[in-house]
Amino acid sequence: MRAMALRKIITLPSRKLRQKSEPVGKVTVDIRGLVDDMFETMYDAPGIGLAAVSGAITSGLGYALWYLVVKDLRTSLAAIVQLAVPVLAAAAGVILLGEQLKWRMVLASAAILGGVALALAAKRGGAKEHNRTTC
Repeated sequence: MRAMALRKIITLPSRKLRQKSEPVGKVTVDIRGLVDDMFETMYDAPGIGLAAVSGAITSGLGYALWYLVVKDLRTSLAAIVQLAVPVLAAAAGVILLGEQLKWRMVLASAAILGGVALALAAKRGGAKEHNRTTC
């Protein structure tokens, strides 16, 4: 059994964080050792508790806010609006974390928001049609 080692934590703006990783084909003894080192490094690092709590708190607040709002929405409208969440997350990444804005992200966001707009328009059109037939 080998001794675990603390690894250097790489932070922004290191270019290493922008490199595409290679897939792990087979889990070898060396890979298992690397994973053990990474856990050891994580547990030793200052702020790990703060990171966990901040993640739990922000997720908890997000869910609480969503469920507070969603109770006042119809199911179909809530489902349509929820489709915009990836766009909001991507925008937050660009604004708050300095992520690069790429054409693929812009096109995907436009497609998502276009689909949301079409669904909302169809829903409104269906509601108007329904109101006309029931009056």
